[in-house]
Amino acid sequence: MRVLLITPNVDVEHAILGFLHYWADELAKHVDSLDILTFRAGKFSFNNKNIQVFDLSSPSRIMKFLKLNYYLFKLVPKNDVVYIQMYPFLALISYPYVKIFGKKMVMWYTHRCVTSTLLLVNKLVDKVMTAANNTYRINTHKKEILGHGIVFSGYPNLKRIVKKRGKKFIILSVGRISPIKKFEVLLDAINILVNKKNYKNIECLILGPVYDDKYYKKLLEIVEMRNLNSYVKFLGPVPHKKIKEIYMKADLFVSTSQSGLDKAPLESMALGIYTLICGSEYLEYFDKELKEKCYYDVNNINELVEKIEYFIKNKDKEEKLRLKMMHHVLKHHSIESHAKKVKRVLEEVVEG
Repeated sequence: MRVLLITPNVDVEHAILGFLHYWADELAKHVDSLDILTFRAGKFSFNNKNIQVFDLSSPSRIMKFLKLNYYLFKLVPKNDVVYIQMYPFLALISYPYVKIFGKKMVMWYTHRCVTSTLLLVNKLVDKVMTAANNTYRINTHKKEILGHGIVFSGYPNLKRIVKKRGKKFIILSVGRISPIKKFEVLLDAINILVNKKNYKNIECLILGPVYDDKYYKKLLEIVEMRNLNSYVKFLGPVPHKKIKEIYMKADLFVSTSQSGLDKAPLESMALGIYTLICGSEYLEYFDKELKEKCYYDVNNINELVEKIEYFIKNKDKEEKLRLKMMHHVLKHHSIESHAKKVKRVLEEVVEG
C-alpha cells in the first residue's frame, strides 16, 4: 500500500507537533511507501527509507497554494490513499484530485470544534480517524476511534526514575498557553497549597508556547498577586525530542484541560509519573483505582487540592499505581499499536 500523508509539520524539534515525525516513521514500517506533503519541513531523520518528504514552505501564500496543487497532481495518482492530518481545508483542496484519479481519502481529526467546513469534509472523506468519541463530534459511521500514539515509555527504567526525584515536590503541566487549557485552575490550587496549607517545598512548572498573549498576561498577574513567583515557572516551548527531560523532573503531572483526549497526560503516565486529569474521555479506559486517585472535577478546586496533597504525602508509596498508568498507555495508546490501527483503517478503505 502506497500512502500520501498531508501534514502541517515534519519537524522533530517542534514543541507541539514534533510527535508527527515519529508517527510518520512508525507508519512507514507498515506500508510500501509513504510520501509526505508538508507545509513545514524542519529537522527530520527517518529510520525508514521508504519515506519521501515534499516541502511546501514558501513566504508567499500564493506560491504555497500553487505548490500544493502541483504536488497533489503529481503524487495522488501514484498513491493508493490520501491521509490528511488535522486540517479539513486540505481535504477540500485534495478532493478534486482524489475524485479525478479514483483514489480514497482518510482524515485524522481531534478537536471539539465542529465547523461548516468539517461537516462538508465529513461527506467527502471515506473515513475519519480520531482519538476518542468526543474528539470528533459528528455522529457518523465513518468515525474510527483509535486512541493516541504515545512516543514515550518508562519501561523498564521505573526504579531509576524514582531514584532521580529531588527534594522539592515538582508539579508539571504541559500545553499551549490558551484559555481552553484552564491553567488558572492549577494556579488556584497552588495558591491554596502554598498560602493556606503552608506547603513551601513545592514547585509548579508550566511548559508550552504562548498562543494567547492576553491570557498569558492574566496568568502572570495571578502569580504576582498571590505571591507565587517563587513557586510557579513558565518554561515556554521546548522541542518535542527534549521534552522528556522535563517530564522526568516531575513528581506529579496535573492537566486542567477538558479539550479532549490530550497527549500530554498520556505521555506523563507512560513515563510512570503520577498524573491527575479532568477530561472525561480518559475514564473510558480507567479502572476504579485510576478513577479514584487520578481523576478530579475541574470545577471542584478542593478536590484537586486534596489529590495533589495525597501525592505529596505518598509520592514514594504508590509504585503499583505508576506501573498501572504505564501499562494503561502501553495497552491503549502506544505508538506501535496506533500505527497498526491506522494501517488497518487505510487498508480497509483501499480495499473497499
